[in-house]
Amino acid sequence: MPGNQEEHEQLSRSDYALAGRGTIEPVELDEATAGRLLRTINRQHARSPLTIEDVYLFPGVPSTQAIDYYGTRMTPRSMRNYRADVKGGIALMNMHRTGGWSSEGEQPVGRIFEAELVGDAVEPGAGFDGQHGMALQTWQYMLRGIQVTDVANDDLIRAIEGGTTKDMSIGFSTYPDGEFECSICGRPYYGRDEDGDYCPHLAFSTYEDEEGEAVRCFVWVENAHVYEASLVYKGATPGAMVRKAKQYADRLPKDEVEWLEERYQVRLLDRGAVALPGKRNQGEEPPSVPPARGEGGSLPEAEEEVRMDRSTVVERLRALVGEERLAELEAIEDDGEFVAQSLRAMTEAHEAQVNELLAEAEALETRVSALEPDAEIGLAYKTDLVNEAVKARVQAEGNDCPAEKYRAVLMGQDDLEFIKAERKAWQARAAEVLKSGRQIPVGGEDAEVRAPAAAYGG
Repeated sequence: MPGNQEEHEQLSRSDYALAGRGTIEPVELDEATAGRLLRTINRQHARSPLTIEDVYLFPGVPSTQAIDYYGTRMTPRSMRNYRADVKGGIALMNMHRTGGWSSEGEQPVGRIFEAELVGDAVEPGAGFDGQHGMALQTWQYMLRGIQVTDVANDDLIRAIEGGTTKDMSIGFSTYPDGEFECSICGRPYYGRDEDGDYCPHLAFSTYEDEEGEAVRCFVWVENAHVYEASLVYKGATPGAMVRKAKQYADRLPKDEVEWLEERYQVRLLDRGAVALPGKRNQGEEPPSVPPARGEGGSLPEAEEEVRMDRSTVVERLRALVGEERLAELEAIEDDGEFVAQSLRAMTEAHEAQVNELLAEAEALETRVSALEPDAEIGLAYKTDLVNEAVKARVQAEGNDCPAEKYRAVLMGQDDLEFIKAERKAWQARAAEVLKSGRQIPVGGEDAEVRAPAAAYGG
């Protein structure tokens, strides 16, 4: 059963309503902390040594386990993934401008490089509440005096120091093994479960459980990874959240639709087409839902992105899947389902390519293993040729011969015919030396003996 307006007003003012964006916390750094952070930057990220005057260091909390502005909550596993991802280094962006199918990405304005988790974990099974749970505390740095986007880093630094830029927001992905899971039914919040069933619930809406108790829906983000965090004015609305809200809007009472519209900053239904929850007049067609309009009459960013990307997605699919599968995907009318099925098809195609490459690699490995005995025999033969060539040159040049350098040169040759030619040439010169009676080393590096008379044929 949907919640009442008073409860919604209270929720919109609660702590979790701001959890969709993290916080930036400029601080006065003590010398020890600054030195430790700078050593980490120079050791793991900078290619040329940086000084403390080169960088602007500041801490932040880009993510917590609080139920965020869009009804999602990170599982402990996702939070641990985020910590590991940040320790490896991720990009600090401006306004999530990372690019996509229809736009180019910008260069990062900084680097996020250190993280720790603080607080007690909120475990799966928890209900809709205001717990913040674990928080991801990070350190990030920006280079002073450079400009890689339309805003100079020094201007961003002044905005942070001046308090006009205060928020951070993470960009995360559930690909390839993560999932958005409904807190009520446990099914994938988008798409179907293994039995082909859809999740019928909408984040922030209230329903009756089997015992008749009221439960509010939110969405667990399980096994996700963070790939960037951004300086933002507020968290960006997930397009998929908006699409599902639109699909379910005609089943909700007017006050709940209005509250969701305020939350997502979009129009979910035409004001004249709001139906009573759960029923329509006999014979009445479902109310039409025109696309919501943003400022200037344009489609909201999330919805516009899906519509303009469909043809681009089809072109990418054409190179990965067969024409029959492509036709099936093009026939899907719902944008959300089209995107979900297309991503699944791309993943399956890439997995097939990877499996094919792995099979080829395994076949090559088997072939290499079979050739190893022959390779060992060939190496032994080459070594013998080299040793004979070196021995002949030592006999010809005596103590002046750079034996080990010459050996290294010959061992670096792949052409056995060249080594044979060297051996033949030096053996010929050594024979001439022996005939002329030149002294040659025999017993050691410094030993010298005169060739015996027999060497002259006498």
